[in-house]
Amino acid sequence: YTAVDLAWLKNVLNTYSDLSTLVTTKVEITNEASATGLFLRTEIKGMENWDVSNWTSMYGLFDSDKPVKSDLSYWDVSNVEDFRLAMQLENINPNINNWDVSKATNMSGFFSTSSGNKYIEGIDLSGWDVSKVTNCNDFFGSITNWPESKKPNFINCNPD
Repeated sequence: YTAVDLAWLKNVLNTYSDLSTLVTTKVEITNEASATGLFLRTEIKGMENWDVSNWTSMYGLFDSDKPVKSDLSYWDVSNVEDFRLAMQLENINPNINNWDVSKATNMSGFFSTSSGNKYIEGIDLSGWDVSKVTNCNDFFGSITNWPESKKPNFINCNPD
């Protein structure tokens, strides 16, 4: 399948559970075309090779009580500026440690309801360049045991 726009992509996601053959190169998601609820309550697998390099917003991208069964470490998120409420997952296992988030300006509520209020073992965001982020309130949601050594170094906002 080749998704040509956001509406078509949402339709495919509501119809199929294995997304490994989905091509997203033509889909542009900006603040005007929000990704909010894109994976609303769907099981998530087969997204490893998605091309999200032209997306500038991942606002509300994952809102699900189903696990992520995809390795998101190869996603090129270097153009994303808006990560608000991006990882609202109860069962999260994305390897996002090496994401280039250097253009991000808004990360409010990034992990707002993730992982049942527990630190997600293996995630280390200390290497993230978050120097442009000006809104990071509630970044960790209700996760209270996130190790200080594995937190991003926010300098322009308070993540708590």
